[in-house]
Amino acid sequence: MSSPNYYTITLTPESRFFFGSEITFGQSGEQKRRRSYLVKSEVLPQQTSLLGMLRYELLRENSLLAPYDTNDNRQQAAEALVGTTGFVVDDKPDYGVIDALSPLLLTDGKQRWVPEPLDDGAYENKDKKTTNAFCWQKTKSGNWKLKHYNPKAPRYARFVREDGRFAHDLDDCFSSVTLVGNRISNRLYRPGESSEEDEEGLFRQTFRSACKTLPVNEDNPPAFSFVFRVAIKGNVLDAFLTNEGAANEVGAYAERSRGTDAEERKKARLVFLGAERSAFLMTVAVANDLNLVPTPTYRTNTKSLSGTARIVLTSDAFLPEKLFAKCRDHPDYFLMANVKTFRFLSSRLDNTTSFASLRRSETKDDTETTTENQTKKGRRRESDLFQLAERGGVLLVPTEQADTVVQQIENQTAFHTIGYNHCAVASITPKA
Repeated sequence: MSSPNYYTITLTPESRFFFGSEITFGQSGEQKRRRSYLVKSEVLPQQTSLLGMLRYELLRENSLLAPYDTNDNRQQAAEALVGTTGFVVDDKPDYGVIDALSPLLLTDGKQRWVPEPLDDGAYENKDKKTTNAFCWQKTKSGNWKLKHYNPKAPRYARFVREDGRFAHDLDDCFSSVTLVGNRISNRLYRPGESSEEDEEGLFRQTFRSACKTLPVNEDNPPAFSFVFRVAIKGNVLDAFLTNEGAANEVGAYAERSRGTDAEERKKARLVFLGAERSAFLMTVAVANDLNLVPTPTYRTNTKSLSGTARIVLTSDAFLPEKLFAKCRDHPDYFLMANVKTFRFLSSRLDNTTSFASLRRSETKDDTETTTENQTKKGRRRESDLFQLAERGGVLLVPTEQADTVVQQIENQTAFHTIGYNHCAVASITPKA
């Protein structure tokens, strides 16, 4: 089997965007605890959203979205191109020509920004005007303690420029734009939703948008775009490199673009992500090396840990229960990580006659139980709720067990294939 080709995909926000979370406006049959008139966009899209967008664009590029008869050979062509199933936790993944996705990162157009380890920080005492770097210590009881860490000032996800010069909280990497009104608009029809529900009033929705272009420093984040890599079997993605037809497609958005180079726009196409169909300019380039995930070099304040390996989660990760148990019960294992929720929509495409119709469920009664047979006909179903350890989390494990732990994390094949469950044994060097 020949090696896959690697491409770098950049997604630049055209305007404000919205990525849903566990709390939504809701719909008929929705669990009440998840319904709210106050909703806020996630900062980053899920890896499943990136996978779905890429599959859709491949089908669109190859004219395989239009309805066709089940005997039409275009159905077999579509299945060969993007596979027959969406993301399923327990299944061996098969996404056609899509071999794998890397974790999502940020880019300022010149350098990548990677997740910063949670233990790479310092405590600032404003009264004494002193700064003390975090460092790991063993307590008398044999457990781990992060010296100088203040639990009253919890650490949240941060991204750091690869040269280590600047870092920003993820929540500050994109501006917030809040809309208040009496009609839930700017989104697709929701299955099972009546016209009265569509016009429900009193809502507050917080979108995200790229920051204004300012001098980049500790206070001003740059105008970020999303970037990830994809491994593709064959060269079907070459059509995305210099797609002249896409230049006309994005032309109407030129004045609204936040400064994307005109020549780059000729190589871009307009794509949509999330339930709100937020618009992004997608550019595709051949990766400059043969790695799906370039390993970040972390510069850290953390001192060398004798006999202990430090593993950094470079993506969100669904950790095995046995590893969680060791971190809880064994003094030589420790996990420092925030937790985030994860759901996804799953569908089978085997018997589908129109891939475009998968944007909307065929189910009229949203409270109806979706059977396996219904799912096979192309209906979408929502997954159970999963808990993921957030990117930037840190595991401390015995040095001789580091490779085994990395394998345990990355052997969650369904997650690893689409860009979750990636980690790196971080090099420990003094910070410049």
